[in-house]
This record gives sequence, C-alpha cells and structure tokens, in this order.
Amino acid sequence: GITPDTRMWNMLLNAIGAAGDMDRMVATYEDMIASGQRPNLYTINTMLARAGAAGQCLVAEDLWKESHRLKLVPDAIAFSTFMDCYARAGRFERAEELLQEMSAAAIAPDAAAYNCLMKAYIAAGQVTAATFIINRMCAANIRPNRITWYQIIHATDAAGDEQTADALYGDARLSGVLEVEQPWQRSDNIKLEVASGAKVLTRGTKIVLFRLNTGTAKAALRYELQQRRTQPSRRQLPLCIVTGTGSSVLKKAVSDLLASQGIATLMDASRDNDRIIVPPSR
Repeated sequence: GITPDTRMWNMLLNAIGAAGDMDRMVATYEDMIASGQRPNLYTINTMLARAGAAGQCLVAEDLWKESHRLKLVPDAIAFSTFMDCYARAGRFERAEELLQEMSAAAIAPDAAAYNCLMKAYIAAGQVTAATFIINRMCAANIRPNRITWYQIIHATDAAGDEQTADALYGDARLSGVLEVEQPWQRSDNIKLEVASGAKVLTRGTKIVLFRLNTGTAKAALRYELQQRRTQPSRRQLPLCIVTGTGSSVLKKAVSDLLASQGIATLMDASRDNDRIIVPPSR
C-alpha cells in the first residue's frame, strides 16, 4: 500500500479538525508520530487553527508545547494562529503575552498578530482598549489592513458608539484601505416605473456594501449620507446602494438606517433585489 507522507497526514488532520473532532484529531496526530513520520510546522499550525476554531485553548497549549519538543521554530504565522485561539476566547492577557514572546523570539509582530490581539479585546467586551491597538500598530510602523478596520468599526458600532465608528471609518478611508464608492457604469442605470411609464436614470453615486460587515457598512452609509447633506450636486443624483442578494441581515441594517433618518427609497424594476435606491433630492 501507499505509505502516507507528511503532506497526506496534514490533509487528514485538517479534515478531521475542520469537523470539530479534537479528540480524533489528536489521536490521528499520535498515529502520525507512531508511524515514524515527522510533523512539520505546517502540521502544528493546521491543528492550532482547528483547535482555535473549536474553542479548545488547552489543546492549542499542548500543541504549542509539542512544537517546542520537536524543536520546530515558530514563525509569524504560527504565533498569530496560536494567538487567535485566545483571541476567540477573549483572553487578551494571554494574547498580550504571546505578542511579547513573539518579539522576544526576534519575530516582528505583523498586522495579523495585532489583529488577533484586537479581536481578543473585542471578544472580552473591551472595545475601547481594542481601538488603542491601532495606535500601537502605527507606533510600530505597521499599517492597519482591511481586517483591522472592519473588526474595530463593526465592534464600536455594535457597542452603540456610532461617533467613534464613523471617526474610524474616516481614518480607514484616508488610509486608502477602505473605499466603497465605485464608478457608475451603464449596467448601473436605474429603471423606475412611474405613472407615465418607465424612466431610466443614467447617472448617480454607487456604493458597494455587500463585501462589508454590518457595522462597517452602516458607517460607510452614514458617511455617504453626510456627503449628500453637505453637497447639493451629490444629492441631486440618485444613490445606488449595492447590498447584494446574499445577506438579509446587511440589507435590513441598511434599510433600518435609512428609515431612521426618514429617507425614502425606490425599487429598481430592472434588477434583482440586490440594491437599494435613494432618489435624487434638492
């Protein structure tokens, strides 16, 4: 028969871990050791990721110790994967310890590591502390990425702090990481059914929100609505809000926000229910 190599064992461990069966994953790992096949860092990282997703921090700790026993030198991915186990559980103290261990090992913490730390504070309900992670990243010359902004904007919005969420969204826009407005294409033209027949609007502002979580999408929409209030030329054009057809939660969040501000919407007769139209106004 075929003797499984490390790659095959890794694939098997990943599949078992993806099913959430930690006991079987660990038992299979022991079978791998017994077969004489030596695990590599990818083996450990794979199991760490699955243990974290299953909320099994103790399993993750044992795997981390195992990597040291095997004299496998952890890289940035290994540290971030291990940190994510504690981030999901909201154990920010342990995540902070791992960030220090990472630096002590002469591995410069990257955006992924700081994102895990931020996630830990958010999961623990420490949203204010989570916002300061951005300052720490900038001080370390690490540029916050999309994940950084998405999770902190969503967390502050979910905590009811719209002012901070909107300020963070503004910072994300200025950094060039987050831009939801896209050029108007012919395919974006809006067909309206009016009393006199069909009317087609061939110009407008389009913002694409379906790739965002609800908190970030709401902050983006609030920003656009503010622009329309202060710029007559902008509000004289329709606003096309692309929500996609997949997330009813996102669509409801957008609709509720518009309704809370007394903003009427239109349905586009030529498209599926994938976008919300705000009509022009004076």
